[in-house]
Amino acid sequence: MHYKYFFSILLISTLSANVDKYISLINKNLINGRFQDAIILFDKAVLEYDSNAELYYVGAELSIKMDDLDQAKKHFLQAIKLDAKNEKYRNRYQDLAELNDALTNVRKT
Repeated sequence: MHYKYFFSILLISTLSANVDKYISLINKNLINGRFQDAIILFDKAVLEYDSNAELYYVGAELSIKMDDLDQAKKHFLQAIKLDAKNEKYRNRYQDLAELNDALTNVRKT
């Protein structure tokens, strides 16, 4: 019985470590301005780890760098859906909403 628990914890830890590696590589590419490489990594990671909120948060930040605010909004909303109590996700989503409103107001003038 204890072995099942141990192997479950080990499996979860391994999966988490792998998604963390993706997130780290995506962030590294973002910092170095290699946005296309980051997109490729994100697309691959999200196929494997579609229930990881931090991955969607990083995808949102990547989308902002690529000036794709609509996609950023979708990624932020997914991150918030997966981790509703995370203030960082909510605050960045609010920042994006304010930026979007400002851009809309500029277009109207």
